[in-house]
Amino acid sequence: MKASVIGLVGALALWAPRAWAEGPQPEVPGAGDAAGSGDAAGPSDGVVVVIPEVEPTHLQVLVEVGGGTLIAYDAADETGNAFGGLLGVRFDQWEVLFGGAVALPDSRIQGRFGTLWAEGRYLPMGSSHLVTPHVALGAGMSLQDAFTGSDTGFIPARWSTGTNLLGMVAVGARFGEQRGLYLGLDARAWNLTQLGLSVVVGCAFL
Repeated sequence: MKASVIGLVGALALWAPRAWAEGPQPEVPGAGDAAGSGDAAGPSDGVVVVIPEVEPTHLQVLVEVGGGTLIAYDAADETGNAFGGLLGVRFDQWEVLFGGAVALPDSRIQGRFGTLWAEGRYLPMGSSHLVTPHVALGAGMSLQDAFTGSDTGFIPARWSTGTNLLGMVAVGARFGEQRGLYLGLDARAWNLTQLGLSVVVGCAFL
């Protein structure tokens, strides 16, 4: 019996240190990541993938309506008015628009005539500023006026007695955000015979 007790005590003495050594160990932060099995690299491997953000370029639709004053260089007393609109698109710093208007020489309806034209605009500062200057070139035609004789013998100012080609250069500025409503002002020279000062309200979609 004494020998059995001595043997049991000896076995416990040999087992206790081993159990203590193999017991629960404190966790070391990051030890689990370092002991990985070589799988695909993840954030813990210190690899950072940066994807640059690219600002998308959108094609925008433009609609403008407005009017202005037309001044004949050689007949300032015949100053008239015009009312019309344009429809076009904007891409980056460029705009292409198609327009039409009715012009009233001497601000009278007797000599009224229609005009059709296309114009291209360049925006040197882009379209993302609150104030956006632009220059423009255009070409089109003026139609025959709607002149009819009068019993009183009055002869109104007539600027377009037939179909004529039009050329146009302009400089102006737009006030407003890149999308939504804006106000445009510009000065235009038509065929080097008339000066046009116009105001338009426009809207940029998309």
